[in-house]
Amino acid sequence: MRRLFVSPSLILSALCCTFWLATVPTAALAQAGTGNPCSLLAASEVEAVLGGPLEGPPYRAYGNEPDPGGDICRYRTADFRSVAVSVDGTHGGDAFAMFGAVGDVVKDGGLGDVLTLSDGTEVTGSWDRAGLFLCCEFNALRKDQRVDVDISGSEATVKQAAALADKAVQRLAEPLQVASDQGIADAVALDASRPAVRSACDLLERADAERLLGGPLFQDPEGQEDSCTYVWTPAGADYQEQIKLTVTWRGGFSEFRNTQSAVGQGFAMVTDTPLDGGSTDEGRPPVFDAYSTSIIGVMGVRKDVLLSIESGPMSDTAAKVLAAAAEKL
Repeated sequence: MRRLFVSPSLILSALCCTFWLATVPTAALAQAGTGNPCSLLAASEVEAVLGGPLEGPPYRAYGNEPDPGGDICRYRTADFRSVAVSVDGTHGGDAFAMFGAVGDVVKDGGLGDVLTLSDGTEVTGSWDRAGLFLCCEFNALRKDQRVDVDISGSEATVKQAAALADKAVQRLAEPLQVASDQGIADAVALDASRPAVRSACDLLERADAERLLGGPLFQDPEGQEDSCTYVWTPAGADYQEQIKLTVTWRGGFSEFRNTQSAVGQGFAMVTDTPLDGGSTDEGRPPVFDAYSTSIIGVMGVRKDVLLSIESGPMSDTAAKVLAAAAEKL
């Protein structure tokens, strides 16, 4: 019986028309001069959501990079779990109106119950309007000021994100006094402990790949920082097979959670059937901090680095390759 393989590109294409606005980085929409985003939430308030102490004070950043002029504030633990907060104090209403085109029935990132923002479950706060985009970005609008709380880098729930957004909105009128360079030195020091960015092929060299794949490679592995491709001839076969290891070196857990959400929703749009995104615990190889299997392939996170292989339906071979590569991080 032929197994169904749904190309991730097909799923993501199906998502583009519905979610293209949601995938625009909200920080890019924020205007200069809106103040320090670290002034809206105290460290202790976010620690309660992250379930542990921060590794250093909250700090301003551009994406994952610490920067005293950054447009987001990142709250991060020693194991790189994080919550990011940004604020648009000038044109928040315009951006929120654009985002309103996205559907308001969403799922809690595969890590919780279904949350309906328009009917069913009530999420209340001191905002005029609120919304959730993909799994993990909670947006709250008060007058023309928009606060965004991104929980994709953590195991936090949407309800917890809403509670943080409520606190942040209430503090817009009287923000905390926070220096722009607060926490930068601590953040840079923690980043120095991350796995070094290098060629993805360094994580699984030729001899190890041949052992796991059960046949000689056609050529040396080919790749760069973000991916490595292995082509081999299976034992006793007269054809070649190929597998591609993809690596996200920074913000891996956030990418993991967002990918689960996007692929799951996209699959449902294409097939009218929800996609089981796997679990971060059940069947997880010990080397990974988080792990997922699906008809698309396998994904695993270690030390905030995401490794993934689009292998088709539940490939045992891909899982072994992924775990072996993770050991080298």
